[in-house]
Amino acid sequence: MLVIQWACALALAALWLQAAQHKLRDRLRFGANLDAYRLSPATMTPLLTRVIPLVELSLAVTLLVPSVWIYTAPTSAAVLTLYGAAIGINLLRGRTHIDCGCGDVPQLVSSALLWRNGMLVLASLILLVPTAASLTLTAFFTATLGAALFILTYWSLTLTLENASRLREWSASHG
Repeated sequence: MLVIQWACALALAALWLQAAQHKLRDRLRFGANLDAYRLSPATMTPLLTRVIPLVELSLAVTLLVPSVWIYTAPTSAAVLTLYGAAIGINLLRGRTHIDCGCGDVPQLVSSALLWRNGMLVLASLILLVPTAASLTLTAFFTATLGAALFILTYWSLTLTLENASRLREWSASHG
């Protein structure tokens, strides 16, 4: 189980690092994404564009420290759930034309993003399963390969969702 936990921790750390990076690189775009969700007052946007990437960076770092997984795992799951709730609320409102703000390439909000976030919540919560084993070098190598597979699968899904967004936009403009 520890190998699976480490694979999840490494993959989630990479995910949170990437999430923070794209938000820090283009704060104006991130602010526009936040405003498009219409879930907080616009006056909160400058603060949120600073705080959210810091939370994501702290998650990326603390996921690499197993002794704090008891705190980091529920926090990661809660933030992912909050993001999912924001997407879900806008889907219920019929606002499927907004960029989720999930990465550098725009992705329209969709139910697929809810499923993706649900899987990431589960990956976060796996870190809470008690284990007494210690991690050998071979097990850590295996966990690293597992994390790489997790990341490649995530990126493949992300590319699929980005392409689906582009297709939806193209169809709307040509249909």
